[in-house]
Amino acid sequence: FLRTLSTGELSFQDKVSSSDLAMVSSLAISPDGSYLYASSQTSLLTFERHHQTGLLTLISTLRLGKELPTSAGSLDKIRLSAAGYELYAIGSNDHLLSFTRNLVTGILSLREIIANNHDSVEDFSGLKDILLTPDQDLIFVAASSNNLVSQITYAPQKGLLAIPSYGNDISEYPGWI
Repeated sequence: FLRTLSTGELSFQDKVSSSDLAMVSSLAISPDGSYLYASSQTSLLTFERHHQTGLLTLISTLRLGKELPTSAGSLDKIRLSAAGYELYAIGSNDHLLSFTRNLVTGILSLREIIANNHDSVEDFSGLKDILLTPDQDLIFVAASSNNLVSQITYAPQKGLLAIPSYGNDISEYPGWI
């Protein structure tokens, strides 16, 4: 949609269609507005956004079973860090996926996975939402099955996530599952 600034009126502009958008569930946009990310039942898609027209061009697709592990399940929720360096996704099989983002191209690269019932993580059952603090030091996840909110810290020197309730030594968490 295109929004008229003076009136706030919306008018249809264009649509993007792709089989990789089946059951699309979440959207995120880069801080500069140049890239849009969409998660779906089967994929995580990156679109480049034209600054003048707003039209989207698909530039990358990460698919479950190819570039992403099927064990994660569908990507139900995505969040981009305030500075745009990282994107986080919640998989329907209680996985938290961490991606690095190339600021120039917008392309995502899978960095790390934290899964429920692996590496001493037992409180991620029923992951529903994710929130990043503006300073990017903390990540919070909501897990409905256990009625809790978990705090996760980010270790920028290693690019990994740590769950404080399971120890503060980041070396205990190999990241890849």
